[in-house]
Amino acid sequence: MKINKQAKSLVVFSAIIVVLLLVWLGSSLIPGLKPAEGTTPATTLATEILFESNLNDVAYLEIDNEKATFKLVSEEVKDQEGKVSLLWTVDGMDDYPFSSSAVENIARIANRVYLTKEIAQGVTDFSPYGLDKPTAILRVVMKDGTQHEIKFGKEIPSGYYDYVTVDQTGRVCTIASSTGDRIRSTLLDLLDKTAVIGLEANKLQKLEFSRDKDQLHLVSEIMLVGEEGSGTEYLDFTITEPVRRSGTSESLSKLVNQSVAASVSQFVEIDPEELAL
Repeated sequence: MKINKQAKSLVVFSAIIVVLLLVWLGSSLIPGLKPAEGTTPATTLATEILFESNLNDVAYLEIDNEKATFKLVSEEVKDQEGKVSLLWTVDGMDDYPFSSSAVENIARIANRVYLTKEIAQGVTDFSPYGLDKPTAILRVVMKDGTQHEIKFGKEIPSGYYDYVTVDQTGRVCTIASSTGDRIRSTLLDLLDKTAVIGLEANKLQKLEFSRDKDQLHLVSEIMLVGEEGSGTEYLDFTITEPVRRSGTSESLSKLVNQSVAASVSQFVEIDPEELAL
């Protein structure tokens, strides 16, 4: 039987595929058939732990970078099922609308840090890596009084990774730049843009509204009617200024709800000394 030209081409192509497959398997499985020395993989998996701690044993965390210095503290909280977890907050700033997820993302770094590559050991001169003057430091202070420092240096020339060292080990490694960026966060970065007011409409007892263009000044008492969360509750307003009037008001309810749900596009400053700027 004669094999036509198309079938011959198919056989040759299949044979080439088989040969290439055997070569690939051989280089992967047979000792000695490895890539030449000096080749660098395109990516490096972060699998080795550089630093690790039990967050339950941590007294507090201190973030010290070029723009800010602040502490994170934790407390145990229980959910509805009785499961205990740690809630991290910015020390001494409970009244500010910080994003709980942003704060927790920083705290989790103290739990476990993965390196991407070891650069050198026994280093005494850290200046080539920017670690003599770190761009950020994470201090992990344990309840037993011990303390650890994770120092973040400059970004490597190729980008995406930062130099890092822990304590006085003299070991320099690289770490994902995104990790370093979290420790370089400022307090403004941690504020929740969707929780600026930090109030619940159903918990308000008084509304005071002023408007310059027509010199309007309105004051109203607020009372929640119905059970909260029932879906049928509503706010009852008793206006006391400029006139006294009782009853519900759709416009006042809308004003209250929009005010407590206000969000911002950008935070500029915390506790500014001069508001006229």
